[in-house]
Amino acid sequence: DLIINDAVSSKINLFLYIPPIRNDVKLPYNLEDYHSFISEVKLKSNNYSSFIHFVDFSDIVPSKFFGFKSSTSLNSNKKELDFMHFQFSGHQILGDSLLNFYNSKKNK
Repeated sequence: DLIINDAVSSKINLFLYIPPIRNDVKLPYNLEDYHSFISEVKLKSNNYSSFIHFVDFSDIVPSKFFGFKSSTSLNSNKKELDFMHFQFSGHQILGDSLLNFYNSKKNK
């Protein structure tokens, strides 16, 4: 909220976005909390001036561009699906999407 207030008072565009997340398997998070977080960020962006912009990029990176991570279990060396980190192609998609979103809002 402090960052949003500072951006608004300084008339600085602030871009809030939900980052990509793997969506081909059940998320290991409490889905109610996850969706509540998205709604809260979106609501915050709607409650302020035209300097605050929101977009949900959670589904823009195909699951094939997500990788694996080390096990979170101490008793296992098995790789686990990584829900938040993706490969180079995923970063290209996110970068292009951020640039397009920025360009669509920068003069508004």
